[in-house]
Amino acid sequence: MKRVRALLVLVVALLVGVLGCNKFKASRELRRIERSVSNATTTEELEDLAMDLDFGFTVKTSKWDNVQSSLEVKYETLWNTELSEKLTDADVEKEAAEISSFKRARELYSVLDSLSGAPFHQPDVERQPAQVGEKLSTRRFCRRVIPNEENRTWIQKIRRQIISQARVYRREAPIVITSIYPSRPNSAGGVDVHITFINKSDKTIKYVTFGVAPYNAVGDRVSSEIGDRSFARLETTGPYKPGHGSSSGYWGCIWYNYSIRRIKLNNVEIEYMDGTEEAFFGGEWVDLLLKK
Repeated sequence: MKRVRALLVLVVALLVGVLGCNKFKASRELRRIERSVSNATTTEELEDLAMDLDFGFTVKTSKWDNVQSSLEVKYETLWNTELSEKLTDADVEKEAAEISSFKRARELYSVLDSLSGAPFHQPDVERQPAQVGEKLSTRRFCRRVIPNEENRTWIQKIRRQIISQARVYRREAPIVITSIYPSRPNSAGGVDVHITFINKSDKTIKYVTFGVAPYNAVGDRVSSEIGDRSFARLETTGPYKPGHGSSSGYWGCIWYNYSIRRIKLNNVEIEYMDGTEEAFFGGEWVDLLLKK
């Protein structure tokens, strides 16, 4: 009995020793990361440290939370500094003032979006780490970061310049939407959607998808009383050759609501026969496709 008791005491002592050692190592690693966060000068360094925090600790203590918070604050500051440098180096503001085609306006808008797009850092569900401490190959930060007020103002100014120039060349848009309207509600409240367009591009269109939402007479968005949906995606199938289009686009009973009086176009997605695609999101871009 004494021998069993002694063995149990030894096992407990060993466990306490191991746990104490692991706790000491975790504390030391956390201090290392904390110092590294303070000394980091690039977002790439912080992304590595964020992954160390994600996968290097099995227990998330209050100290861990503090280090994580300081890392996020530091990351947002550095990310905005790097964003300013990218915008300056790419000289998009000068480019925006010299746009000479609708296509170039679209390209520059995409460049601006790619420069100012916010990263993530979350576990990759398709490749979970095999063991604690393994890092993911994909760099994504722990939460969405946004441009600070200075960068946000700058980006908005450039976007307005691009849209303004695109409006000058709107005749070069790939399609022109000649009409878009809802039917009067039928006896059951069912509302149809009518959209017609012409292919203005030099390629044959395979599909066009319209994202639409219904509104009542006073401008409030409403939902279908059956299915409770508001936003709808309506697809039309070609082929639509250059200069041709849909003169009788019709989708029956998309919503059921007696109050629907008009519809708003939120986005347009185009797929060409050669496999290329083009998408227009946001009121300003969609507005450029509407016949005036």
